[in-house]
Amino acid sequence: MKILESSWWLGFMLIIFFLIMGNLAAIFNGYQFNRFGLNRDFVLILVWILPALASFLAVFKSKGGNILLGLSFIPIISFSGPTVHFILGELGIIIDLIGLEGVKVVFQMYLMLSLLTIGIGSTLGKLLRKKN
Repeated sequence: MKILESSWWLGFMLIIFFLIMGNLAAIFNGYQFNRFGLNRDFVLILVWILPALASFLAVFKSKGGNILLGLSFIPIISFSGPTVHFILGELGIIIDLIGLEGVKVVFQMYLMLSLLTIGIGSTLGKLLRKKN
């Protein structure tokens, strides 16, 4: 018996990609994006769509259409995002919110945004799975 379905692992890899790209986008300022011909705000919006896509795929491609597979990404993002943010600050990279108080604020931001995006993605995955 598999512990988790392959659709969950696909979503998990998208979440890891989201965390890497999100932190890289936060580190670089608008100048670096302009050199590549990209708009930084547009890239950040695309990066925040990745958790919705990950949860959608996890629910839509799962055998039973279990919505909990998609929602299981919420604690992963909510805890790993602020942890990476704190580590970057400790390494000397300039970040907006520093220290443990900053980690609390970043945790709340990640929690609210992941609840929204992953909730939408999981719900859409469940609804579209029922139609098929």
